[in-house]
Amino acid sequence: MEQEQTKGPGRPPNKLQSKEVNITGMDPITFRMLEALETYGRFGKTKQDVALFIIRTWLWDNEARLRAAITSKDLPLGPVHSDTEP
Repeated sequence: MEQEQTKGPGRPPNKLQSKEVNITGMDPITFRMLEALETYGRFGKTKQDVALFIIRTWLWDNEARLRAAITSKDLPLGPVHSDTEP
């Protein structure tokens, strides 16, 4: 029997469908920060990976707050507008 070979330690391949993140422009300070984190390597191998890691972490840390804001129709996300005109 053949054993299934793995690429090495780390996460298994993601079986969920994914979308590509394109960063087309950013200010120089943000670019330098993402570049430094990219060089560090712990949060991703590209600037896009690092940016996605930051966004995902922020969303996880603020999930309850975001859910409450969405259901309350108040700030910080602003009022909810209906899709139809009056």
